Amino acid sequence: AGGAATEAAAAAVSEVTEEEMAERAKEKEEKEALRIEQEKQIKEFQEQYERRHEELEALRIKTEEVEREVERKKEQLEAAQKEEDRIKKMMPDVEKRLKLLQRQKEL
Repeated sequence: AGGAATEAAAAAVSEVTEEEMAERAKEKEEKEALRIEQEKQIKEFQEQYERRHEELEALRIKTEEVEREVERKKEQLEAAQKEEDRIKKMMPDVEKRLKLLQRQKEL
C-alpha cells in the first residue's frame, strides 16, 4: 500500500509540474508577444518621429526661403519709394521748365 501512495504522490507532483510548466510556457509566450508588440510600436513611433522631423525641416527651409523673398520685396519697395521721392522732388523744376518753354514758344 505504501508503494501505491508513493506512486500517487509522484503522479500528483508530476501533474503539478506539468501544469506549472504549461503555465510558465504560456507566460513566456505572452511576454514574448508583448515584447514583439512593444518593439513594433517603438518602430512605428520612431518612423513617425522621423517623418515629423523631416516635415519640420522642410517647413524650416520653406520659412527661410519666404523670409528671404520678403526681405527682397522690402528692398524692392524701398528702392521704388526712393525713386518715387526723387521724381517728386524733380517735378517742380520740370513744371517750371515746361512753363518757361511754353512761354518761349508763345513768343
